[in-house]
Amino acid sequence: MDGVDLSIAPGEFVTLLGASGCGKTTLLRIAAGFTAPDAGRVAIDGADATNQPPAARGMGFVFQSYALFPTKSAAENIGFALRVAGRSRAEIAARVREVAAMVAILPLLDRYPHELSGGQQQRVALARAIAPAPRMLLLDEPLAALDARIRHRLRDEIRALTDRLGMTSLYVTHDQEEALAISDRVVVMRDGRIEQAAAPADLYLRPATRFVAEFVGQATLLEARTVAGVPWALGIAWPAEPGLADGPCLMVLRPEDLAADPDGPLRGTVESIRFLGAMLRVGLVLGCGTRIAADLPARHGRPAPGDTLALRPIAAPALVPR
Repeated sequence: MDGVDLSIAPGEFVTLLGASGCGKTTLLRIAAGFTAPDAGRVAIDGADATNQPPAARGMGFVFQSYALFPTKSAAENIGFALRVAGRSRAEIAARVREVAAMVAILPLLDRYPHELSGGQQQRVALARAIAPAPRMLLLDEPLAALDARIRHRLRDEIRALTDRLGMTSLYVTHDQEEALAISDRVVVMRDGRIEQAAAPADLYLRPATRFVAEFVGQATLLEARTVAGVPWALGIAWPAEPGLADGPCLMVLRPEDLAADPDGPLRGTVESIRFLGAMLRVGLVLGCGTRIAADLPARHGRPAPGDTLALRPIAAPALVPR
């Protein structure tokens, strides 16, 4: 960690996003109490918790590897923390069924981990984490080992569950789509530092640094200059939000910022085509040698490699300091 300062509001769903080794899991483990920081402090509800053991912090933890007890049934796994806390058998049984219903695994309570699919095991792990009613939920890449279809469904269920419970959540992932889809706020990390913390739309549409612009989504970064509030790049004027300061900058050109137009000012040769369902992502090489990409409706025809295509700007690209 390098000068990290992060506050999470009650009920907020915050995601730590970054490449492997950037420090997101270390930060999560510091919050949980599994790793002691060399400096700084951890505060919960304003009280210093830096030296508190994990069990005293009132947090639920969901691991990437599920970490279920292989010799215990799903019900026994879910109720484990409640038994340690000295709850009665009747209370444990009622709470286990309650949380199992929340994560849709009631029929699976008698099964053992080896009898469950990966998605079912992660549901058990999630139920175990929320069974003691923690004041905060920590999730360390909980969906990384699942296939895409199950991952998409379970991520939405996790967010719906935390909303239903009003639970503060800190989530770790390297999946940009996952982070943008379920978070109130996304914290982009790099080399142990926070590059930007913002709502998903602000992060994507208004990246604060070059790293965030390149890391989140697909973009071409162009040398640009703003003159009299109008950004210029590739020899043309671009749409812009009002109030831009004049001077050099980098333009963050997203594929959705462009549209096909026979009279468009950007003309290039089609180099590649990727089918994305409703859209085609078309890669072009402009006459100046710059490569850009544009998302075009798949139903409106399909260009071929080598074709000449003209484009026009349809949205104001983001600008970041050079």
